[in-house]
Amino acid sequence: MDYREFINFAPCAFYIHDLQGRILDINQKSCQYLGYTHQELLQLTLPDIVVNIDMDALKTIWRQLKPGEIFNKQSKHRRKDGTTFPVEISLSIHETKHEKVILAIAFDITQRLLSEEAQLRITRLYYAYSNLNHFLMRAENEQKIFEKLCDIVVQCAGVKIAWVAVPDENRTELLPQFIAGDTELLRWQKISLTDDHQSSHCPAAIAFRESRIIIISDLHQSPWQQNVPSNSLRTCALFPINRNNKVQAIFAAYHEKPHGFCAMSLRLFEDMVHDVSYSLEYFEQKKEQESLNNDLRQSEAKFLSLFKNSPIPHWVSLDNTQEILTINEAWIHFTGYTYNDLQQKKLTLLDLIDDPNSWALLKTEGQIKPIHNQEIVLRKKNGDVAICLASLYQTQFDQKQCWVWMAQDITQLRQTLIKVEENNNFLKAIFDHEPHCIKIFSNTGELLQINQAGLNIVEVDSLATLQQRGLAHFIDPFYHQEFVRCLEQCTQGNSVQLTFLLHTETGIERWIEARATPLKDVQNQVSSIIMVSQDISEKKLSQETIWRQANFDQLTQLPNRHYFNKLLVQQMTVAARGNLALSLFFLDIDHFKEINDTLGHPAGDHVLRIVAERLQNTVRESDIVARFAGDEFVILLRHNRSAEALSKTANHILEQIALPIELPQLSTRLQISASIGISHFPKDAATSERLIQFADQAMYEAKTHGRKTFRYYQPEMTHHNKVRQQRIHELTEGLQHHEFELYLQPILECKSHRYLKAEVLIRWNHPKEGLVLPTHFIPLAEECGLILELGLWVFQESLRLLQFFQKTQPEFSLAINVSPKQLLGPEEQFQSLIDAYQNSGISGQFIILEITESILLEPNSQVLNRLNKLHDLGMSIAIDDFGTGFSALSYLHKFPIDIIKIDRCFITQIQQNPNNQKLTEAMIN
Repeated sequence: MDYREFINFAPCAFYIHDLQGRILDINQKSCQYLGYTHQELLQLTLPDIVVNIDMDALKTIWRQLKPGEIFNKQSKHRRKDGTTFPVEISLSIHETKHEKVILAIAFDITQRLLSEEAQLRITRLYYAYSNLNHFLMRAENEQKIFEKLCDIVVQCAGVKIAWVAVPDENRTELLPQFIAGDTELLRWQKISLTDDHQSSHCPAAIAFRESRIIIISDLHQSPWQQNVPSNSLRTCALFPINRNNKVQAIFAAYHEKPHGFCAMSLRLFEDMVHDVSYSLEYFEQKKEQESLNNDLRQSEAKFLSLFKNSPIPHWVSLDNTQEILTINEAWIHFTGYTYNDLQQKKLTLLDLIDDPNSWALLKTEGQIKPIHNQEIVLRKKNGDVAICLASLYQTQFDQKQCWVWMAQDITQLRQTLIKVEENNNFLKAIFDHEPHCIKIFSNTGELLQINQAGLNIVEVDSLATLQQRGLAHFIDPFYHQEFVRCLEQCTQGNSVQLTFLLHTETGIERWIEARATPLKDVQNQVSSIIMVSQDISEKKLSQETIWRQANFDQLTQLPNRHYFNKLLVQQMTVAARGNLALSLFFLDIDHFKEINDTLGHPAGDHVLRIVAERLQNTVRESDIVARFAGDEFVILLRHNRSAEALSKTANHILEQIALPIELPQLSTRLQISASIGISHFPKDAATSERLIQFADQAMYEAKTHGRKTFRYYQPEMTHHNKVRQQRIHELTEGLQHHEFELYLQPILECKSHRYLKAEVLIRWNHPKEGLVLPTHFIPLAEECGLILELGLWVFQESLRLLQFFQKTQPEFSLAINVSPKQLLGPEEQFQSLIDAYQNSGISGQFIILEITESILLEPNSQVLNRLNKLHDLGMSIAIDDFGTGFSALSYLHKFPIDIIKIDRCFITQIQQNPNNQKLTEAMIN
């Protein structure tokens, strides 16, 4: 390889130029450094590639160079693209045949300079770090530390601006309090630490909240460009300063170049901040230590004061010799020893404690041990023994290991406690054997104690079991709130009585009557609650039985008249308050008396129970069904209902009542009916009495219209009812005042043209109205029951008349009308007829009893038996107005009928009406 080739591939730039600066030759490295081609460089001069070249000065240097001398200098070269880089040049002069030329060797020293600059920066940083640590060792407070930190990094670390920001008292804002560097570049903005401000998202706020380091290599390229204090600042480093793991401040350093802080710089910054944090913690610990020392001094002074002036006996003894070193006045008063005894006799613990049991408490393996509130026995100077509650602990006293003793004389207290324990045992025996349940609760309602009687009531074996299950578990849920309110009232100082239902462990229901009384402490505050209770289940059952007997019908188990009146008043009050309507059904069973009279009271009771059951099943649960009296029932329908709905309900009730009723004892089936009267609240009446009265009147109106139906109350019914009641009253008085008269209607015997018979007719000689026909009072008499008395009077009077006529006409007969009520009535009433007949002495052949054909339809044997009995006495039985009812001729074979009286509707115009003639012939034949 020749020298030309060696130079061309050398690792440094070679170029030759003349003394005018024209480039004569270059190597390959020069082309790489400058970015030109070989030919391009040969067209250039030194001013084209050297930055800020002074040709005159260089020419002087070149002329002064001698062959073999080397001139070194640093400069900057300019590349073809305009960028520059530092170089170190070595020059030498060389003479050719024609002229002198300069041989230059250039080295790119960019990396070397950067390394030197970084080394210088690190050296300055270490200097700053060392300077800061020296300062921290003698710093007095954190404010001066923050000031020094900012000053040092600006002066020694090449930082353009440095600041420390601390939070306000509420930690809602960062406030820059310490700033160093070119403060004119600083454009400060408030930094908020709350989310409701835009600045709360800047790097400083994030570093504070998240306690982390944030490095921004180029602020102009970051999202926080608007938060940059100055446009000339490019790099930012933020470090949280902590104390006890809590951020106390933010340290910020700024550089004017992007990527201005190398890794080493950042690491040293971090170390500086760490040392500052450590110093802050040291200040905190130093303050705490000073505070502790101050507290210790105060505590020692307080201890000495308390020791000397304490009313509790205190003394201090040595750990090794057990010699008593010091005492207080209370100890002197308690033991009888004095300070002179202490100094002259050198008292030890053995002079005070000679009880083996006490030493057993005080020592472990021969060494005194700390105790707290243990009972020991001390002997006083005079030899008396005292029981003391003692405590001792080990401490330093006059630089000696000592024991501090405290002892309270509890001799009298112990004696008192023994008496108290005896009393407690006595009270506990009473408590455990008291037959009533006694429970003790805390003032918060917690069950503390219960005696055996209480456990027996609940059927649990122990207090722990009851506390685990909870007393509320056994109390009926309906009474939970009332029981809690009872305890709350007691905590306020009030005594409370209550009755509640309890379910035992085995499910038995028991009614409990309890009285709770507060127990108060010496401050007159409720400390606990005592509750004494007893099982009143039998008493409650008796009361409920009495109440039910007083308010419910025993036969039907429905509310009775008394209870219904109460319920009605209550419901009317509620309805009036809520502007609601009520409807009252008054129901009476048709001909019920005849059921009792003919079938017996057991059958009547069975019918009443069936009717009650059907009524309850027919109406709603919210409606009220009651037995008002005898065969009368009332139904109170609540809530507003239309007339159509009420009528539908009434018809349904009538349909259900009309269903056949089985009478197993009599092996027969009975079919009944009922009449219903309906009144409304408040439309018809405003009081319960009037509402019932009007429904009753409407019911009688239904009866007058054939029964088996219902009627709504109308105002005119009140007038009709008054008239009816007045008529009944007049009928009663008429019987008492003998206002009724008998008339005879002769019966002509066609063959002999003689009057051998007569029909007895009754008339009412009314004092005001004159003679009243039977059609105007007999139905009312039958309805109100007066027909039995009236019928017996007619029968007795007819017998007297017959006795009179037979004196002159022995074969004379009388036809006497008998009401169906008399045949269906009570036995004693029927027997009265028999007795009257037998007492008259008249033969039965002269007595004709006229009955209506409706009696033949009664489906019972009583009517047949009574008719047979009368017939057996010789009386004739006649059917009056035959052919107008529903009976058939076949009934005549079942009953002892002797005579039929064909109704006049068949006889009238018998010759003109062939049909009547045929019917009459059929009945006669």
